[in-house]
Amino acid sequence: MEVSSRIIPRRLTFAMASHAERRWLDGDLFRTALFDCFSLFLPEGERFFLRTMGQLARQSNDEALKGDIRRFCLQESNHLRAHEDYNQGLRRIGHDVDRMERGVRRLLRDRARDPLDALAKTCAIEQITASLAVAVLRHPEIMAGASARYRRLWMWHSLEELEHAGVALRGLKAATLGMSGFRRYWLRTWALTFMTAWISHHLTLNVMRYVRRDGQKVGIGFYVKLLAALFGRRGPARHALGSFLRYYLPGYDPDRSHDMALVERARAVFEREIAAAEPRA
Repeated sequence: MEVSSRIIPRRLTFAMASHAERRWLDGDLFRTALFDCFSLFLPEGERFFLRTMGQLARQSNDEALKGDIRRFCLQESNHLRAHEDYNQGLRRIGHDVDRMERGVRRLLRDRARDPLDALAKTCAIEQITASLAVAVLRHPEIMAGASARYRRLWMWHSLEELEHAGVALRGLKAATLGMSGFRRYWLRTWALTFMTAWISHHLTLNVMRYVRRDGQKVGIGFYVKLLAALFGRRGPARHALGSFLRYYLPGYDPDRSHDMALVERARAVFEREIAAAEPRA
């Protein structure tokens, strides 16, 4: 199956702002906070992807790659709208979204000036989100007990992340044809290491702010609960780790390692979810 046939933009409306919930993930504050705080990174991240990949498409002569970038951008534009709405819901229930988004704006809007650096960072963030997507779709226990609206949004986002998982990295290869394999490997793995450290730091800060808003104290117990939410039996980081680490393999290619069986199962499950959510005549 060609890559382009796997990338299916779906413009859906979840109305998250008008249906925002607290502790929507099985009543668990910390597990809910992880996903809500990850959503805080996404609108600015998706604007960054659109700028970076749009520039690459304009400079490319590869029509197949340009077609996949166009579909990638359509999916990311839809994600941008959905997560802006999601984050507006977080504002409505009392979170300081502007403060929590400030760090990602500084990194991706103000500091990402070099096109190649921006492309390497795009690949890195895409690997992180694709790894989370594999965890969510392969391990339904992660979303067990989630409110239906939130579960559908994260399933939709995860499915589309896997559909376009290899596009940015193929773009990086196309943009660095004159670069040695070792230099390209160093560029992409350094970017992943940097972005993982940066996201982990800011995610922790934002979860701190989030749980304080809920009346929780931040001390040793905070870190124990955070690590349990990340790496416990239903922790997304625990189940994403294998997919994440594969990026460090020389010659890593998401298109070749793409789990199409998982994607097809996820499509079928998601279609049933959407059908069940449609109003009856």
